[in-house]
Amino acid sequence: LREHHGLVYTVESNLTTYSDLGYWSIYYGCDVHDIERCQRLVHRELQHFIDRPLSPSQLRAAKKQIKGQIGVACDNRENFALDFGKSYLHYGWLKNIQHLYEQIDEITSQQIQEVAQEYFADERLFTSSINNAVSRDFLSVSKELIIVKSQNQAREENISSQQHKSQAY
Repeated sequence: LREHHGLVYTVESNLTTYSDLGYWSIYYGCDVHDIERCQRLVHRELQHFIDRPLSPSQLRAAKKQIKGQIGVACDNRENFALDFGKSYLHYGWLKNIQHLYEQIDEITSQQIQEVAQEYFADERLFTSSINNAVSRDFLSVSKELIIVKSQNQAREENISSQQHKSQAY
């Protein structure tokens, strides 16, 4: 979107987890007239993960990237401590960065493809576009996005709009 097509000023993916559910998202900022093209390009990239496994060089690069991001994140002691505490409280996991690196090294292209086939299927995806003019509908759109994502989980939760107001900003 950014480097190859010059359509966006920013693009990122995020994972938000809770003790019993979570959601993964792709965020990008673009001009209104480029929204549909950007959506097609994102869906095309997700389809690549579904259709074929990563090449050995792509897998090595991805592993190097994620390990580098983990290393940088560990430098922020406050966030690291919060993440460590969250993992322990929610899952009983004690964080061991070296062990995490070893687990990353064990991941195969086939495993990534299998996860992509499950989670990137069209029926599991939801798209939300928000115009740069913030309106009172913004909160309801944000709330709908989070609720739709969590409906795919085993538990039903009633998420209050007050929680989403703080998360939306």
